[in-house]
Amino acid sequence: MIDIGVLVFQTGYSVDPALLAKRAEDLGFESFWAPELPIIPVEAPSRSVQFPYPDWDNRPS
Repeated sequence: MIDIGVLVFQTGYSVDPALLAKRAEDLGFESFWAPELPIIPVEAPSRSVQFPYPDWDNRPS
């Protein structure tokens, strides 16, 4: 059997994590993950900025 968990990034509009964790437990999920300090950029970088490798097809193995 596969253990499946819940991953939640908290924002100002998110449900209380304690309530969500309890509900996940009630539904039988194996784990509940909430990163401490999620950083979500306001704007995505330009497509001209290629990260992490400028030439993705020829990146080191």
